[in-house]
Amino acid sequence: MERKSLRPRYQKNSVAEIRPTRKLRQTNPGEWSQTLFWLVAVAILLAAIYFFSQKVFVVQRVYCTINNSSTPCSQSLQEAAQKMIGQPLLFQDYANNFRSLAEQHLYIKDLSYHKVLPGTLFLNFNFPSALYQLILPDGQTMNFATNGQFTLTPATEQTLKIKVNYEPALVELTNYQLDLVLQQKLEFLEYFSRDLRDNWEEVNFIDLNTLQIVIDGRTYVLDLFSLDDNLQKLAYLKQANWVPDDDITNIDLRFRLPIVK
Repeated sequence: MERKSLRPRYQKNSVAEIRPTRKLRQTNPGEWSQTLFWLVAVAILLAAIYFFSQKVFVVQRVYCTINNSSTPCSQSLQEAAQKMIGQPLLFQDYANNFRSLAEQHLYIKDLSYHKVLPGTLFLNFNFPSALYQLILPDGQTMNFATNGQFTLTPATEQTLKIKVNYEPALVELTNYQLDLVLQQKLEFLEYFSRDLRDNWEEVNFIDLNTLQIVIDGRTYVLDLFSLDDNLQKLAYLKQANWVPDDDITNIDLRFRLPIVK
């Protein structure tokens, strides 16, 4: 019986394709030494540049402005900015240096700066707009933005100016802070009086409950805790073009019907 081979049959003309084995390139130890030399040289050069700049390019002059204008910074902010003199000009994040001011009482919206070699630093602080200004008995003024944030932005014609004669409020203002309830009432007054106060001559904060508004030489008395109702009455009198008699100097809006004196 004929025995069959289990080996695979190949065609006579088939040729096995043999690819040459790629020979690994051997690294010359001298090349590693040369690469290491250049890495060390570059690191030393960068370190030398850094330390040289820290000693040579230092802050010599500081100019401080507010809200991208020519308005100079306040005295306290100027004093803080002048502390930068003598500090390295390059490789510094000045935003972090002034973050402590925001954490205390001053809300800084953002800070931009510009460096001019060899040693001039321009700082610009952006603050939120002033919604209302509180005027203290000694003439000092404090401007506040939303949420009772103390701001250094100068007051404008649209800023509501309020004279403060309430002693407890003055104590709070020494820390540039407002009582939360008072803050909410003043923001309410500022917002809902924008269409009414074109002829307001003076606003006086008398006590926690009483607000006086002088219009055309006459005093209108409002309740801080009923501002919505009182401002509606004031708006109605304005729309009705109501003109009180010459002998009337006081109009009390705290009651259901205004009381004139």
